[in-house]
Amino acid sequence: MPTNRRRPTGLDGINRIRGLMPVPANGRAVTVACFCVVAGLALMPESAPDPAATELAFLDIVGDKIEHILAFSVLGTGLFSSWRQPALFCAVFLLGYGMLIEVLQAFVPGRESCVEDVMADCAGIALSWLAIAMVRVLRHAESEKRRRHHRQRRAPVRSASR
Repeated sequence: MPTNRRRPTGLDGINRIRGLMPVPANGRAVTVACFCVVAGLALMPESAPDPAATELAFLDIVGDKIEHILAFSVLGTGLFSSWRQPALFCAVFLLGYGMLIEVLQAFVPGRESCVEDVMADCAGIALSWLAIAMVRVLRHAESEKRRRHHRQRRAPVRSASR
């Protein structure tokens, strides 16, 4: 009986073994919701900074970059695992999304766009790609181990009488 499932193409490390990671039924909807939440938070106007908090400015900058890394790690994990597109396509899409947000932030009161935020987005994309690749490689290794064990158990026993 023919199936409608597409076979992996093997173009890159993630795509070779993508069939080992099942997609949750609502994985795409959750990913789209995460994209909407990130866009909403990134484009929300901010109030003017408190002049008394200048000594904490460095912590605010570091915290902002960590927020970018976390946001794009979540977006990347959702996109890489649930959208069955080549990894390069997903990474370029995420980078374009991050750049679009930075351009739009230039027009939002209290927000500013900067190249460092895009670099933090790239770090988050790379982290999510590495996490998904590691999970898939580990699952592939585990399935190969099971397959070898199953073959060894079913191998015929040769008699020593010859």
